[in-house]
Amino acid sequence: MGGYELFSYNAFTGCRDTAWIDVECLSNLMATDDQVTMRSEQRSMDIDVLSNDEFAHYDMIRITEQPENGWARVNSAGQIVYNSDLDRCDHADGDALRYELISGEQFADALVSIDYKCATLSFPGVIPTNGNGLNDRFEIEGMTPEKKVSVTIFNTLGQVVYHEDDYQSVPAWDGSIQNYRDGYSSATYFYMVRQDGEAPITGYIQVLR
Repeated sequence: MGGYELFSYNAFTGCRDTAWIDVECLSNLMATDDQVTMRSEQRSMDIDVLSNDEFAHYDMIRITEQPENGWARVNSAGQIVYNSDLDRCDHADGDALRYELISGEQFADALVSIDYKCATLSFPGVIPTNGNGLNDRFEIEGMTPEKKVSVTIFNTLGQVVYHEDDYQSVPAWDGSIQNYRDGYSSATYFYMVRQDGEAPITGYIQVLR
């Protein structure tokens, strides 16, 4: 807030009139569109939308259009928290929302585009140990030589029954359990697969005798 003093002087009357004009300078307020990527294993992410916006100060951020495949809110740090629906990679490539940045009587609107990065690896759900050579190993599709993959298999008690740091270099797990009778136990097991540069992928598999 600033001002100017204006005055006039009448040489005939000797009178002087003074007036103040207050000037309020509005700061530049601009909200810029954002584009972020969400990995398939994520269910929620914080989006720092203010990082590329321009403002001297702001009073609030308001979600003006909720995403189609989830919901969003603003946290105390001024970030937008996006929560996605489950199994989104099966029916959508991404999502979007709109927000409004408010400063006094100024408003700025921007779009946030969310791209889904879906898992590139796929896993079998069942290993039949009937000896016919069909689908009888834990074969992982989508592995590449550039990214090493490690595999850990757990039983329902959380005990490790199989582990391999470099899964591409060995035959795939055939469902056998060391020191267990004839080597096989018909049960449900849980896996944790780690690919270089990616978050762990977890799931379960059934071994049938």
